[in-house]
Amino acid sequence: MSTTAADARLRREAPRVAARPRRRASTARATLILGAIGIALAGIVALNVAALRANMQAGDVQSETRRIEAEKRRADSLLRAILPGQIVSRLQKGEQIIAD
Repeated sequence: MSTTAADARLRREAPRVAARPRRRASTARATLILGAIGIALAGIVALNVAALRANMQAGDVQSETRRIEAEKRRADSLLRAILPGQIVSRLQKGEQIIAD
């Protein structure tokens, strides 16, 4: 290969060779940015999951409270069917010993 042919080849390939490190650097930057976005998204997902769990637990507490209140009404109804109203009222106020 003559010097002029080698020089011409270098001139042709020099821009491509010079551009490669920039591509690698921009690829590395893009990878870092995508990694940071991925970490941010994972954090957001984790927060949403925690919020959903808290809401579900709050919903469970509310439904359990409603169930307990329904059972209390049922128990009061049964007591009123069995005992006189005055005795039931005294029991509901907290009296434990009633010797009437």
